[in-house]
Amino acid sequence: MNISKSIKQFNTFGLDVVSNDFNVAKNEDEIITFLNKHSNNNPIVLGGGSNILFKKDVERPVLKIEIKGINVVKEDSAFVYISVGAGENWDNFVNWSLRKDYGGIENLSLIPGNVGSAPIQNIGAYGVELDSVFESCRAISLENKKVKIFHKIDCDFTYRSSVFKEKLKIKDAASLIFSKKIWFSKSSKADFKLLLLNRVILSAGSVAVVSQITISTFLYECFSSQDFVQPLLFYSTPAGVVATLFTVCFFLLDDFSRFFVHRLMHKVPLLW
Repeated sequence: MNISKSIKQFNTFGLDVVSNDFNVAKNEDEIITFLNKHSNNNPIVLGGGSNILFKKDVERPVLKIEIKGINVVKEDSAFVYISVGAGENWDNFVNWSLRKDYGGIENLSLIPGNVGSAPIQNIGAYGVELDSVFESCRAISLENKKVKIFHKIDCDFTYRSSVFKEKLKIKDAASLIFSKKIWFSKSSKADFKLLLLNRVILSAGSVAVVSQITISTFLYECFSSQDFVQPLLFYSTPAGVVATLFTVCFFLLDDFSRFFVHRLMHKVPLLW
């Protein structure tokens, strides 16, 4: 059943946004029913909500995976085979395994998200990755809505990646890169204005810009003609010391100027 619902509790940023078509699936049949109804509406499949940022209320259909259950399938002298629902919290599953004295995934504790999302990125920590304990998983195709079992060899696990994290096809990538929504968004328009303004200012002021060589020459002449430092005062100073002093002064001045400009950009609305 679809309803309008706040999804604040379903995203780790805790953003209080509303899904206007929120759905929950507690088994595979409910997932397939949802996909048959919404496959053409670009639905959002929501797991633990730890890898998504909602900027506003969601108009697209949302499916929250709530398939629960942790069951021991079989056990032999070397391994325990466990079936875990995609909607189970990963860290809760790790704690469950520790209480049962089952070793293998203890290094993967405190990783946010749900069990169903773990194979996508081949989650890992402290030298251990999911593929070291992975046997198989059941997945539902968004295209044909059929269930398929992926064994470890089918998943193409690599560092933080898998077959489920397949790169965009060239056509899809091109349509995404040249999307009107991106090129004509408010943010893009602001960038265009800043780029144009920057070019205009640089062009208008290019004649008046004084080169670094001119500035250096001017400063050299000024310091050479002053009297408060005796000539050849630093003549006997080792070159390494002079270079070190120059470098320290240069970087301090450079860092301070960057900090000062950055602070102005936060304080002066005209520079925002």
